[in-house]
Amino acid sequence: MNGHFLISLDFELVWGLAGWDLSQIEHYKQNLFSAKDALYKIVCLLEKYNMKCTVGYVGAMNHVSQQELYNTNNILIPAYSNHLYASFGSLLPYMNRELDERLFLAHQEIEMLQKKANVEVASHTYSHYYCLEEGQTIDDFENDVRMAITNAKKQGVNLVSIIFPRNQVNDDYLKVCHKYGFTHFRGMINTALYKPTKTVFRYSPMGALRFLDTYLNISGSNTYSIENTVGKDLIDVPGSRFLRPYSSKFFFLEKLKMRRIKNSMTDAAKKGHIYHLWWHPHNFGINMSENLSQLEEICCHFDHLKKVYGLKTSFISDI
Repeated sequence: MNGHFLISLDFELVWGLAGWDLSQIEHYKQNLFSAKDALYKIVCLLEKYNMKCTVGYVGAMNHVSQQELYNTNNILIPAYSNHLYASFGSLLPYMNRELDERLFLAHQEIEMLQKKANVEVASHTYSHYYCLEEGQTIDDFENDVRMAITNAKKQGVNLVSIIFPRNQVNDDYLKVCHKYGFTHFRGMINTALYKPTKTVFRYSPMGALRFLDTYLNISGSNTYSIENTVGKDLIDVPGSRFLRPYSSKFFFLEKLKMRRIKNSMTDAAKKGHIYHLWWHPHNFGINMSENLSQLEEICCHFDHLKKVYGLKTSFISDI
């Protein structure tokens, strides 16, 4: 049996920072302003190597103007206990005041994705919805899913794969996804280190272990058999590894990171397993040339494994 190599991207712009205050967002704006350029370059680089990727986008970005966005979303505010998580209440007031409209809207980029044969367009929910946070309900989530489907259908997009923000998978909500036509989702590897949780403090012990696991083999290769993707309501295609962006601060560890990824890819190819790499376009927003160079190194390794072991490039919905 041939192995599968998957890449999925979480395209979200400022919507992905729901829960941050304005000073934190201001500090991160360089990454956000470069995210669209990074997305285009990532997709084109993968196209060069005949590689597929699944791109989950936040539905609220898919509007042509601020007015259209406001007209559509003025009541879609889930009842999070932490009001900052409700992006329409906490982020939209900043549009065209403290924050540029370009950080909210990406209609042209989503149209570009639709035209790329090597891209599966997927949902990253409509409002960057957090399924495990306190206060929100299954009815709130269903409203969000309905909005995502309605928005996509305006452009003739049939969404079948969903990527949950912060990988917060709520098993009870998968029935809602199935009801609206979703067949696949990106879950989390079933280990103590990577199980889905509510948002935790940035410098938690678990976060530190995940950081170390980027460079050192703490959790194993994180590949898995295709038989392990079968689920009750949707097919679960877990993410194996977050592609941590290039760090000038920890430049001396970058070779370890790349070796760890390529070793896992090789393991998947030899065993006929799945290896699923994911990240956000805005992660490439700074040090873009270094990040793209590392991605090309991964592409070249995939090309080698395809020739030697028949490793396949796949969308989430291919599994």
